[in-house]
Amino acid sequence: MAILLQHFAAVLVILLLAGRIIHQLFFHPLAKFPGPFYTRVSYLAVCKWTLQGRWSHTIKELHQRYGPVVRVGPNTLSFSTVHAARAIYGNKPLFLKNDMYDAFGSGLKGGPSGLFPEKDPEVHAELKRVFAPCFFEDELRRQEPLVQKYVDLLVDRIEEHEVDKGGVDINFWARAYVADVISDLSFGEPFGSLADGAQHFWVKPLREKFIISAVFECCRRYPLLISVYWYLYSKFRRDEALKLHQYASARIKRHFELPPRADFISVVSNPRDSLKRLDLQVLRANLYGFLMGATETTSFAVTAALHFLAKHADAQKRLSDELHGSLAGYESITMEALENLSYLRAVIDETLRMLPPSPVGGMRVSPGTLVEGSYIPDKTEVFSSYIAISRSDSYFAKPDEFRPERWTDTHNSDIKGASLAFSLGPRNCIGRPLALLKVRLAIAKIIYRFEVATTSNTVLNLEEGSRHFGGPWVSPPVMLKFRSRLAKAEVTKQE
Repeated sequence: MAILLQHFAAVLVILLLAGRIIHQLFFHPLAKFPGPFYTRVSYLAVCKWTLQGRWSHTIKELHQRYGPVVRVGPNTLSFSTVHAARAIYGNKPLFLKNDMYDAFGSGLKGGPSGLFPEKDPEVHAELKRVFAPCFFEDELRRQEPLVQKYVDLLVDRIEEHEVDKGGVDINFWARAYVADVISDLSFGEPFGSLADGAQHFWVKPLREKFIISAVFECCRRYPLLISVYWYLYSKFRRDEALKLHQYASARIKRHFELPPRADFISVVSNPRDSLKRLDLQVLRANLYGFLMGATETTSFAVTAALHFLAKHADAQKRLSDELHGSLAGYESITMEALENLSYLRAVIDETLRMLPPSPVGGMRVSPGTLVEGSYIPDKTEVFSSYIAISRSDSYFAKPDEFRPERWTDTHNSDIKGASLAFSLGPRNCIGRPLALLKVRLAIAKIIYRFEVATTSNTVLNLEEGSRHFGGPWVSPPVMLKFRSRLAKAEVTKQE
């Protein structure tokens, strides 16, 4: 009897699984959309790609195989057209953020969230109104001397290490540079990563946060696993979260004892604007969000641009010629002086097209509407693959080639608006102006001072060598060889 019951239970389980598979393949509302068999019936493959750091790589490959819309999960669709991206990330109708963003909260139960993870459109809009002035052009001009200080320190560090036999890990130093800029703008003092040549304890968890979010993304689909996730997170990560929050709170409080300066807190604490009266927790959560969002994305853009220039000597020479032909000297490299340098802008635009710092758009939930002429049912998860769009021959000729001149040639057929490195719509990147300032100044000063080349240790394909867990790229060490174009004394004399 017991054996019969076991057989019956086994058959029942098999029938239930078979029934579920048949439903997912043929009767589910998304059954008409193409995709691999295994993604249409289960999220196991998605979990595998995410945990391996192969999320964007795989999504791009699936679009190349199946076309502009792919069913990458039983209830998840990925799109690779500009029109779809505008529909998903625009505001008519509104596609809301899903539960995935809970992984990017404050790190403490019940704590406030920041601009990036906030799911409520009205709360997000109010926060954006508060923090947007931090990135207005007049504010950037006040912030420029601070950014310049850390660019010069970055150049000094490269010069110190240019004799290193294996090359310079530009990824490490770019992260140190961006982290120092953002921490100084956020807390009134830098982390000291450039000065110390070491990773600050605040910086390491920033990268880990995106890896942890990949675990959350897998667990959230299974009730038992998500309960285990939150238990383990609170047990093993709470102390670290408290340490980070205490550090931030102490520095924010100390900031108010300092004279007024060009930084984020000075802008948002203006008492004349009632919207800017933020409590400490909300301010801390958003400053943490700026650090988390900017450090990896902006540093990756600097790393990728130098990597491409090291591999393409002709592009590097053309940029160097533009810089040396247009500028009076190293000290004349300013925000204003770089505005009209078209090839510098083209190099950065092409870098962002080839490798968007966040290669896949955030997950959204369909309100039940049309996208690309197809009805997407309510509660369907959707997103756009920015890298699949910007590397598609539907929008760019020879999309896998690094060709900065495509941005200076007004007569080519490339659709420039298909490069969506900073996303779009009401939830696009609020820090875009500051990010571009940091990248422009860093690339201009480094190429003005150094020739850059690959070494035997250089990862040749940065996309394949980097991991993607769903947020920004996690880059490996990028070893490049730097050789001074002019000795430091000659640069000073030239001025």
